[in-house]
Amino acid sequence: MDKTIAIVFDFDDTLANDSTSNYLRLHGVSPSTFWKQEVQKLVDRNWDFALAWIYVIMNHRKFNPNLLTLESLKSFSKKVKFFPGVKEIFGHIRSYVASIRADNKINVEFYIISSGIGTIIENCAISNEFTDIWSTNLLFDAEGNPIFIKNIVSFTEKTKFLFQIHKGIVGNRFKNQPFAVNEYIPNKNRKIPFENIIFIGDGYTDIPCFSVVKKFGGKSICVYGGEEEIGENKAAILIKEGRVTRSVLADYRPNSPLHELLLDSIHQIATSQTMVKAMINDD
Repeated sequence: MDKTIAIVFDFDDTLANDSTSNYLRLHGVSPSTFWKQEVQKLVDRNWDFALAWIYVIMNHRKFNPNLLTLESLKSFSKKVKFFPGVKEIFGHIRSYVASIRADNKINVEFYIISSGIGTIIENCAISNEFTDIWSTNLLFDAEGNPIFIKNIVSFTEKTKFLFQIHKGIVGNRFKNQPFAVNEYIPNKNRKIPFENIIFIGDGYTDIPCFSVVKKFGGKSICVYGGEEEIGENKAAILIKEGRVTRSVLADYRPNSPLHELLLDSIHQIATSQTMVKAMINDD
């Protein structure tokens, strides 16, 4: 196994306020009406939530053809406002990891697993910080109009990408290999043990990832303070239920509880038996 720590983020309400809701708001669509009435109406009729919201937003294009166009999504991506300290946290973590060992034998990689719109996430200001990004993506015609769904990331679909990180099935060369994650890879050849994974999310769509990472020895952190998909009280319930390790305000600035929690979690992993064994085997 590699001597790598993987820090995996959800995007909406984890690194920034909900990008889909803010995109809708910018184009004259009430997020509250969209989610709580229009999408919920389909969910009540047994629709999958991830398919329901894409269907509803596509229907809105009848009245607002600029919705979901490639140009409008890319333009909005530059307007995403991140939570305090987000833009700097990646550099802080890399510097901290480098300081743990002078020989630089420990690596850190960042990932995003999100149900949100990929065009927004992949073109935002921090996208180049990530080794890989998995999100919901659309097919566009030559004029940049959406014509179909390429892929959707649902609640449980998120956990598949955790296993891809675990096995090292990441990067562009695997984007067209949907069955690669199911191939048998001996434990000793799997890139990143779950004990070396930190997952940070905020909402109900993250609960499967919270549970999987925690079950296999990793660290699950629930953040709150965005548009309150899960507020502080509900985050505390997730701790009581054993789904997450900690809950904390989504403030990534130095000396904030989240910043300190991340560094402490990294230190625990870097000095764990799993990492020490990897070092010994490497030598």
